Amino acid sequence: MQYRYEVKEDNGAEEVNYYKARLWINNVVVASARATNKKKAVETVSKRAFFQFQHQIKSIKDKH
Repeated sequence: MQYRYEVKEDNGAEEVNYYKARLWINNVVVASARATNKKKAVETVSKRAFFQFQHQIKSIKDKH
């Protein structure tokens, strides 16, 4: 399994700068987030991915 984070500056019409983060797993975007700083964008996208896969993580844990 390969994963990567992609963080880009999202210059919209707002005066505040935003950053858009995406988490790719096996060349598929599994989660994305937007925040006012890079760290928060990566934290949010990580949390979204965790909650998306939480049921799979729990089933793996229950097997062991």
